[in-house]
Amino acid sequence: MSNTDAVTEVVANMVGEAFSGSSPAAEKFDFDQDFQGQIVYLACIDQTFMRKVAHLLKPEYFELTRHSALIALAMRHWKKWDAVMATPQVITQAYKDAVSSKFFNKDLATEAFSGIKEVFEEIRQSRAGNASGLNADYIADKVAEFVRHQAVINAVTEAVDLIGKGDFKRIEKLVSDATKIGIESEEAGGDYFERLALRNVERAEQQAGLKPPRGITTGHPKLDLLLYHRGFGRKELNVLMGGAKAGKTTALIEFASGAVMAGYNVLYVTLEVSNRIIEERADARFSDTPISDLVGHFREVNERVEKLAQQEKCGRFFIAEYPSGTMSPGMLRALLERHKAKGMTYDMVVVDYADIMAPDYRTNDPIENSKQVYIGLRAIAQEWNIAMLTATQSNRDGFKSVTAKAEHVSDDFNKVRTADLFISINSTEEERREGKARLYFAASRNQRSGMTVFITQDFSRMKFIKAIERVD
Repeated sequence: MSNTDAVTEVVANMVGEAFSGSSPAAEKFDFDQDFQGQIVYLACIDQTFMRKVAHLLKPEYFELTRHSALIALAMRHWKKWDAVMATPQVITQAYKDAVSSKFFNKDLATEAFSGIKEVFEEIRQSRAGNASGLNADYIADKVAEFVRHQAVINAVTEAVDLIGKGDFKRIEKLVSDATKIGIESEEAGGDYFERLALRNVERAEQQAGLKPPRGITTGHPKLDLLLYHRGFGRKELNVLMGGAKAGKTTALIEFASGAVMAGYNVLYVTLEVSNRIIEERADARFSDTPISDLVGHFREVNERVEKLAQQEKCGRFFIAEYPSGTMSPGMLRALLERHKAKGMTYDMVVVDYADIMAPDYRTNDPIENSKQVYIGLRAIAQEWNIAMLTATQSNRDGFKSVTAKAEHVSDDFNKVRTADLFISINSTEEERREGKARLYFAASRNQRSGMTVFITQDFSRMKFIKAIERVD
């Protein structure tokens, strides 16, 4: 068998396995240029459509240059603003920005402009009541199949160039990767009973200590043991509640530091205090130095923090500062995308704190705005497979109470409904004088609520939890 025949057989078998049997009644669908044009149009104007498919689209999947250029423009805008361009005015401005920043060369700018004129005509027809009747949901459902189809074609084309080199492993991987594109996006999960054996293997490995817990550690083993995931759960929203000056920021730094020292990468977004203050508090926490002594003992602090950073197990700790009321869930997504493009991904994201975030779409209803923020944060946790940790204020009754409960959350009870874990920070005047506090499990989706964890603290060294005394 010749090399060409061998490649043909490998490619044919793999493509056949990818596209046959995936659906007993799978229909043959024509991904022609008209269909591709519909994707381009929806990518420019339909927010819901892009929420479903943005992670799949790439310019190279489109045959016409004008479609490819316009998808590139739509994706550029989406990654920056977490929104579609939507209107002719915004599309025009996005195009001008792309040209002025040299995102497009002269030829691509011309092609993109040609594509924009098509979109404008479709928008005009829609406003005039003469829309082409696109079924956005149906097209979105077909996008995963479309991109896999196009990716396989591109892979086969590239494989031909590798025939002469006899690089069959590279060819096989190339086509294999292409056939898998989009599959994981079509359906998450599987047959419950068939997956029982997998769950049992995982549990046995965890019981034997062969597999680490799925959660992101709090930095305190006793506290981890109380949590369902043996730490803060990935794909979950964890919320700390406390009154003014209850130590919410100190707690967030504590748990971020614990994760970093355990080897996890953490993104800390501060919206209330400057990143310099967060850094100073982290210096005190990591070096076990009173914050008032950082200047007088800066050499010792530097040595201890540098030693920590050089440890093989140490994770990355990135602190981002935004003015209060400006950061939205969409902006946080864009920040994660930018870091991912540079090769940096995170296990935990800490937002200090959600109450002073902005919604993606501001309304005149403060409760609706708050609901958008919390749902948005939880969605990001799910999309990025991270543990999301933030804080919220308790209301006046909660601040006065010996123990703040779920009903004492300020402004919007949707915070409690949305969170997977909701813990309040409590201390009486006497407890504060003695350096003590209580963590109350006010609400939880996966474990028993109503537990109280008694802790000692050392705020001078930014230790929100110095020790855990007992659990009731």
